[in-house]
Amino acid sequence: MTRFQSIPFDRLETGMSAEIRRLCVMDDLLVFAHSSGNLNPLHLAGADEGAQPVAPSMWLGSLISAVLGDKLPGPGTLYKSQSLQFHRRVSPGDELVIRVELTGKGPDRTTRFLTTVSLTDGTPVVTGVAEVTAPDKTISVDAADLPGLNVQRHVHFDRLLQAVEAVEP
Repeated sequence: MTRFQSIPFDRLETGMSAEIRRLCVMDDLLVFAHSSGNLNPLHLAGADEGAQPVAPSMWLGSLISAVLGDKLPGPGTLYKSQSLQFHRRVSPGDELVIRVELTGKGPDRTTRFLTTVSLTDGTPVVTGVAEVTAPDKTISVDAADLPGLNVQRHVHFDRLLQAVEAVEP
């Protein structure tokens, strides 16, 4: 069971950091395409026959949102702004480290974070700065309370259709 708990604004200290690791898989790109409406074929099938699909840049940005909303400050966090600089492309099979570091606190519970997405070898993928409103109290969320999500594939039908492709109708 995964439980997320926020750190309220008054307990946040400059230098605090949090990170997650994430393996990019094709299902991530399919779910993002359908939820965002961005059906760019470069993200789903690659540029040319046999080319690897490229993860949408904003999918990478959403991973930063996951660290801020789940880890630091955590549940109850609301975005104010995010700058993103993209340094390289990501494809299914790439393992990522997504990290945020608190660099400052301001009025009205505003917090500022240095944000990075990198490959596990340290190669930068995305860098930026996020400003968020931190929660004013501790909020806990149990991930088990959320519904699951399945990507439906019909591989067995695909194999059947491929097997009868040469057969006359």
